[in-house]
Amino acid sequence: LNGDTNKIKYTMPAMGNLTGAVSYQDSGVAGTTDETSIGAQYSMDNLTVGWSRIEAETASGTKYSESTNMGIKAVFGATTVIASAGDHITATEDRENVGFGVKQALDGGMHIAASMVESEDEYDKTAAGLTEKLTASHIEMGYSIAPGLSAFVSYSNYDYENGTNNDNAEADDDGTISKLVIKASF
Repeated sequence: LNGDTNKIKYTMPAMGNLTGAVSYQDSGVAGTTDETSIGAQYSMDNLTVGWSRIEAETASGTKYSESTNMGIKAVFGATTVIASAGDHITATEDRENVGFGVKQALDGGMHIAASMVESEDEYDKTAAGLTEKLTASHIEMGYSIAPGLSAFVSYSNYDYENGTNNDNAEADDDGTISKLVIKASF
């Protein structure tokens, strides 16, 4: 049965500020995908660094996909900065991603935040050197109206270039999105 998977995971005891885990999943059926994952995180004062890697392969040992991600978060008083990078490789994908974000807490329960992300797939490169690429940026202002009630105003801008992506029929696209969100928590 496809549901007959077995997974084993080991989480290492914290060694000071370092934590980590490794896991292996045997899909249980010939021809399906097995997966090995490893990750680690190190925290010190106002800085946290994380890293993870996932490799998947078929039961015959053929590599199916691999992904590596890393990120860093730094908190300086009311300011939080986050940066990340990663890749994802399969037989038909060779994606690299980078992202960056910053959030500033303001007086009176307000904050302002901005982020950007870029994802590029080298596999879908055209003869002219254009690749499948997504670039997006986002800015947000939030306000805590009362305990459990918040309002957010955001503006996003994106640009997608298809390259030679045959996985879908998506055409090049760009645009903007503006939102007002009221969030209630009970």
